[in-house]
Amino acid sequence: MRFKGGIGINMRQLRLTLSEAETAFVEKQVVSRGHRNCADYVESLIRKDQEFQTLRNLLTAGQSSIQGAEANPHYFEGLRSRIARDAHEGGCA
Repeated sequence: MRFKGGIGINMRQLRLTLSEAETAFVEKQVVSRGHRNCADYVESLIRKDQEFQTLRNLLTAGQSSIQGAEANPHYFEGLRSRIARDAHEGGCA
């Protein structure tokens, strides 16, 4: 078990073989993006990809969900009217 950020996490090592050009690119990214080392850079790329996949899944789920009301001027006027009515009646807006 390795310790990361003070928390014990089960981690496995991954070994990569890169060409000289790829290694030079990664090393340049480490310096220019402020990473501690190559592993930190790769972990950052993985986290970003995980976030991208999560966002993509949410967008796909939203796209296939039941469509709500169209957000047009009439819709927003109705919202304003409800907020004003609730404020007048002492409700939370």
